[in-house]
Amino acid sequence: MLVLASLPLSTWWRHHHGPWTPGVLGVLLLLIGCSWLGETPQLTSLLGALWGGVLLNRLTAFTPGDAAERQLREQLRLLSDVFLPIYFISVGLRLDGASLLHPQSWGLALLLTAVGVLCKLLCGLGISAADRDAGVDRLVVVFGLIPRGLPGLVFASMALDRGLIAPALFSSLVLMVTATTVLGLLLLARRLQQLNGYRHG
Repeated sequence: MLVLASLPLSTWWRHHHGPWTPGVLGVLLLLIGCSWLGETPQLTSLLGALWGGVLLNRLTAFTPGDAAERQLREQLRLLSDVFLPIYFISVGLRLDGASLLHPQSWGLALLLTAVGVLCKLLCGLGISAADRDAGVDRLVVVFGLIPRGLPGLVFASMALDRGLIAPALFSSLVLMVTATTVLGLLLLARRLQQLNGYRHG
């Protein structure tokens, strides 16, 4: 209800008060408030943050590429540089050290990683000859899809907090997310370097 009500309210605000030009503190307060509201109904703060981004877009009057829009993106990048590591610290605090000593945790992590990589390799079959002729590189697509990243950790953390998964399974999921993220980024960087070498060679 709040999300639906916020859409006409943001339009009303723009009409009566003009576009909002937020500073770092304003953006931070908006995102914290929306993230908190996302957590209140036992969902996730990420949904609230997404809603905050929609509101920010509706309340401001930035056009892509102008100075104000670039400044806002720089502020958001600064905020993400500060707060994302804090989130990963919280994930590390949830890891049960004893579960990392269980062979089953590592075995399951290895299996999940192999399945994840294999599924992304299959996705590469969707790149047609016409796509390749248009400049789409199959390996860039596959390697870019491999990292699981933040969403996987968010859902795994929620499941652990609600008692839906055991600590050993959570450890396996964290290991899988870490392995696929590092592996995918390394492979992607190497492939992009190769492509740049082919273009300049």
